[in-house]
Amino acid sequence: MNIINMTIGFNQKSSYSGGKQKKPYKKMEPTFQKHRRDHASNLIRSIYSAPLKVHKNNLGLTLDLSYITPNIIVCSYPVTKYPKLFYRNNLMDLLIYLNLNHGNGNWKIYNFKVESNLSDYTDQDVISLTNSSGVIVSNNNDKDNDNNNDNDNYNYNDHKNISVATYYLKKEAKIQNIEIVARDDSIPTSQLSSIPVSSFLSRNGWLDHSPPPFLLLQEIIDDIHNFTTSGKEKIAVLHCKMGKGRCGTICIAYLMKYNPGTGNLQTSSLDAAKAVFMNNRFKPGISKGVTIYSQLRFLKYHELFLYYDSMHRDMILNQLQLARFTFHSIELLEPTTIINSNFNSSPDSDYSFQYPYEISVNLQHYNETRNDLITFHNLTTSRDTVSSSTLSSPLSSSITPSNSSKKTKNDRLIMLLPSSSPLHLENTDIRLDFTLKIKSLQTSSSMTTTNKVISKFTSYVSHSHCWLNLYFETVKCSKNNSNTHFMLNELINEQNLGRQQFYFYIKWEDLDGLKGTNNRGLKLFDSIILKWSLHT
Repeated sequence: MNIINMTIGFNQKSSYSGGKQKKPYKKMEPTFQKHRRDHASNLIRSIYSAPLKVHKNNLGLTLDLSYITPNIIVCSYPVTKYPKLFYRNNLMDLLIYLNLNHGNGNWKIYNFKVESNLSDYTDQDVISLTNSSGVIVSNNNDKDNDNNNDNDNYNYNDHKNISVATYYLKKEAKIQNIEIVARDDSIPTSQLSSIPVSSFLSRNGWLDHSPPPFLLLQEIIDDIHNFTTSGKEKIAVLHCKMGKGRCGTICIAYLMKYNPGTGNLQTSSLDAAKAVFMNNRFKPGISKGVTIYSQLRFLKYHELFLYYDSMHRDMILNQLQLARFTFHSIELLEPTTIINSNFNSSPDSDYSFQYPYEISVNLQHYNETRNDLITFHNLTTSRDTVSSSTLSSPLSSSITPSNSSKKTKNDRLIMLLPSSSPLHLENTDIRLDFTLKIKSLQTSSSMTTTNKVISKFTSYVSHSHCWLNLYFETVKCSKNNSNTHFMLNELINEQNLGRQQFYFYIKWEDLDGLKGTNNRGLKLFDSIILKWSLHT
């Protein structure tokens, strides 16, 4: 009999679908065997994961799974139901792989996907597949079982305390004359029922194509580090939807902070860590890894954070939680010419073919569960504009690149001020959302069908946004040379002395587009300047 340690896995001749079928538990086995024989779904999964650098296992499992480091795995979202089982990872397959290659209790899944659908797995799904104590029992009334037990001496009572998935895999190995030797460092499955689900599953998700709140970013990578360093065999399994943007952001931040590398591999830098994730997750030339500008911006905040020593980092995190801000204005530089703030909205005007447009700016932050956005203030060029003239703001002039070909005598500026002043901000992580909208020519109840269609259409003509952290942008503006220039009292003192204005400048080309792409639609302006002050 071949003996193969669970760490290595099965010999290539092992199979999930061949051999004699025994039925100790009639209701569960057909479901499992049907899944094992579904070669069409395996082919679809292989095609779906073709751009990815997938780890080749010898268990016969088709899994989109990549090792970024020996103890960090990234995969796409595992599901439990069709039709997504055709092309997504199967949760049962993933747990089989983790149990046989790394052992019970040696892995922890980190779920960063917060959007939900019917194919998602629940905590109970993971618990059931990991700990099925008392479910798998011999059935002495099943004649087939009695006959088969006599033929191959397969004792079901020896396996009644293992998971359903591992049970059938071991059963198939028995048929193929391959023995699986349990790892010495694995936790017996019979003991898993007393372990809280949080010890092997963490749900800390946020919206797709977006960065996590900075404090959450630190919380996650610290937890990954604590788990993977609690034992030499421990591994972290990270997944979002596709295992790209959200997983990549966490992986890169983790590599920068906890995996400095050796020799020529300097993963403590942002660029090197990005390359490690890209090269281990994707096939050459397929993808550049993390590419969404806002996610990269937060990784740059992380890089700035790591510049300080550990004592100062704790101080920074404390200051970040205490910081409060007062929003002043948003300046739109070189706005699109289709914006006409002097449009005559007289009832006698003919609106049949010509409509006035406005730029709408939403100031947003995550809701409590981070599965949606809260718009805490809206600004429009038709309602909140206070000036539209030749560029006259000293700050705008000072930060606009001097070699910009767009900087001429006729540069224009639209300044938007909040309707409720002052506008205080308690969230440091905010989102600026820019869209083109049609002005409300009539009340919503009396708008014609044509107006409603045009109004909805214009919202898709241009759509862009960006995320930023106000605290780190404030620190970046500071000109104080003190070793503790990040402290709020020093920043406020600098503000009160008039030495520094706090602002965020970004060009149109550096905004995020629709659904993580660079597709922003119609260009609404050349750049924007957001201004604020620290609230005292």
